[in-house]
Amino acid sequence: MGKCTPEGRELRSHLKEGIEENCAKCTPAQRSGTRRVLAHLINHEPDYWNQLKAKYDSTGKHSAQYERELRQH
Repeated sequence: MGKCTPEGRELRSHLKEGIEENCAKCTPAQRSGTRRVLAHLINHEPDYWNQLKAKYDSTGKHSAQYERELRQH
């Protein structure tokens, strides 16, 4: 992977908190962007999604919710 954009760095700096708290402190634009990124990872980049889960939600407590909501059928 290449270097993160400024937006990507910002997202990464708040990722753990956002996952654990369902982006409760996010602005509407941040929430929308986060959900879009997570949906892309879940549906098109399963290796990266699994790495993210392992790092930020190893128990699967929070990531299962995102998978239910954002997985394409």
